[in-house]
Order: sequence, then C-alpha cells, then structure tokens
Amino acid sequence: MLSDIKEKIKSYNAKITSSNRTWEKQLYHILRPRNKDNYPNIKRRFKEKFELKTLPKDQTKLTEKQRKWWKTEIVKQAGRTDGFAHVGGNAVDVDVSQLTEKEKRDLKTQIEKEEVYKVFPEFVQGSKSNYGVSLEKANVFHIFKTGKGKKKANTSEQEKKPINQDKMDYFFFKKRKTGIWV
Repeated sequence: MLSDIKEKIKSYNAKITSSNRTWEKQLYHILRPRNKDNYPNIKRRFKEKFELKTLPKDQTKLTEKQRKWWKTEIVKQAGRTDGFAHVGGNAVDVDVSQLTEKEKRDLKTQIEKEEVYKVFPEFVQGSKSNYGVSLEKANVFHIFKTGKGKKKANTSEQEKKPINQDKMDYFFFKKRKTGIWV
C-alpha cells in the first residue's frame, strides 16, 4: 500500500506522515497522554482486566503480563479499519496541508478511483483530530484499504473478518460528531 500511495501523491506537494506501525508503536499512541480521549474501549478493558483506576503513563510502567495483554489485543485488531489499520499496513496518513482545495479534490479522486482505497479527510491541530471534515479544512488524508478492487486489504492471522464499510463510516461519523473514538 505504501508504495502505491507514494506513487499517487508524487506529483502533489503532499507527504506521508504515518504508515505501517508495530504493535509497540500503536501502544505508544494508545497510552500517549495527548490521546487520552481516544481508544476508550480497549483502555477500559485493560483497566478492568488488571483492576486499575488509571492507565500507566507509558510502556515502561507495564508488567510483562500487561505487555503481553496489549500485544495480543492490538494484534487481534491489526489491519482492520475498525481496529488498528496502521498496524497491519492497511492505512496511511498523508499531510495535505500545502494543497489547495482543488488539489485535494483531485488527489482524493485519484486515490479513490479504483475503489481500492478510501480517503477520510482529517483536520489535526495539536492533540486534536477531527475526521470527516471538508476538503477545504482537511490537512491530513487518512487513507485505508477498502477490501475492494484488485488489491485486497491485508488481515492479521487472528482476524480474517471482511471490512465492514458501514461500521467504519459509523466510527468516523461518531468521531467527527463527538471528538471521541467509540
């Protein structure tokens, strides 16, 4: 996916800012204080499992058993658009802040043309991310594989469920409306 997106954006003043992550990098994002309102379900399950009131500030504060739990749970959802798409290499974030609205529209059309990828315009400012914003306001394109077209989305060995586009649209709609991941 990464090389395909690089090819599509090469004639634009855009750059890839995030792509394939390890489970450890995803855990860093989950525990990161600036993401305190994101990933509430997995955070709640972790606290319940280990009978904690608060999350550890970073990975160095985790026990071996806790690290193993995080690895298992993140890998279960790796590559899924309604899970951790970046972990499975099925999502790429592209900085489009230097593009005009017309260039964003053209790039989005080019990326989505074969229905292999879907673009969710995002506005990122500091620690806040808003999905589903207008192209004019977007400064990042969150791009993920749809599971359609010639290039199918990767899935982890643990999770071979098809991508549910309606569910993904719901997640992004909910995030846009509330500012909080469900």
